Amino acid sequence: MSRTARLSRVPKTSTGAVTLPDMLAYQRSFQASDGRLYGVRGWDGEDPAVILPQERSARGANAPDAAILEPELVATEGKSSDKQNQAFRPNTIFGYHHAVLPPGRDVLEMRWSLHVFPGALEPAMSDESSACYRIAGEDEGLTASEILRRLVRGLSEAERADLAARYLWRIIDGSVLWRNRVGNPCRTVLLPEGGSPVVVDPGLRVLSSFPGLEVLRGWAGADADALTVLHRRLAEALFSPDAFLRIEIRTRVQMGLNHEVWPSQLLEQEKSGPQGGGRPKRYLLVEADEEVGGRTAGLTFQKIANRIRRIDEWHGVPDLGAICVEHYGYEMSAGIVYRKETNNIYAVLRRLLAGGVLSPEERLYVIAMLIRGGTFVQKGEDKKTRDKKLGKDAVSDDALAEGAEDEAEEEKIEADENAGEEAA
Repeated sequence: MSRTARLSRVPKTSTGAVTLPDMLAYQRSFQASDGRLYGVRGWDGEDPAVILPQERSARGANAPDAAILEPELVATEGKSSDKQNQAFRPNTIFGYHHAVLPPGRDVLEMRWSLHVFPGALEPAMSDESSACYRIAGEDEGLTASEILRRLVRGLSEAERADLAARYLWRIIDGSVLWRNRVGNPCRTVLLPEGGSPVVVDPGLRVLSSFPGLEVLRGWAGADADALTVLHRRLAEALFSPDAFLRIEIRTRVQMGLNHEVWPSQLLEQEKSGPQGGGRPKRYLLVEADEEVGGRTAGLTFQKIANRIRRIDEWHGVPDLGAICVEHYGYEMSAGIVYRKETNNIYAVLRRLLAGGVLSPEERLYVIAMLIRGGTFVQKGEDKKTRDKKLGKDAVSDDALAEGAEDEAEEEKIEADENAGEEAA
């Protein structure tokens, strides 16, 4: 195809703004397993016991209606008025699932595995037959995947090492245990395939900002050199097309004897009639386990992966710390979108495809989004509406519902589980 022909096919809106391809999808580079939870005795205990959630019932305390406090409703001659009787409703008996460490166990252990492969280098799906972009210094137009491939390969060794160290930080700091990690000392044992075991003690607190590779080495103590080797292998697995890394991981936190633990929650719609429509009922996740025997509580791989990618400190919000790598930087616990208008992934990609130069922080954010995986097209609106939005160079908050289709179920599960944890 001639240079003139390719440049004439640059996809733009009626206002001249560059649009994204109709389809551009990347596979996730981190594939985590579900985590299985056990109780053990002490840091070095090798006698894991299963954790079986129990169904319990409790009596809810109903506060009286505020109407009984009105003076005119107070009964006379020692008798209650009808409205007073209505105000004092009977207490509700409700059931819930509850999980605790087995008797005699004071440490919670989660066993899980992680596969790492270079998903950011090549798109999993692409429809770019009519999408070529003008890049400065190039005689011919390039597709979006070609531009992103150049961006990945253009990272310096220091940038690749920094990105790999950030992911390693989240793998070993115990935050994958979510609420179970809060206020509890942690120890992580890494068993990489074809490598030496590494034992890491991240301490009591989960840091909100990346402390640097040297701090991670300090956590490893005598295994610092082995951790450095693992860090190098992780960087190779992310950015080398022929590399691959598999790690068996045991994350432990010392919670105290018979302490409550918080597995993932699952929702099941109760049927209240022929058409269903009952209120949802929450259950704690239980995983089958033949190794230990029976079944045990667990954490879903979605929740684990969510914590691994909590490395985004390039959002530009002062004193915020790291947030999860997402299309719009949405933090569900706070209900806040931290990446709007000019620094969400779609705005940054449009600027890149238009020939703009990204800052070092924007480059790392784009690469982290490719490592996260997903579909990088804005769905859910017709071309006329999209042209209007691009012409104004703005993205509305309603676009939160758009983006990575293959992660939609993951986000729904996380929303349900976070809501359940907050309610608990």
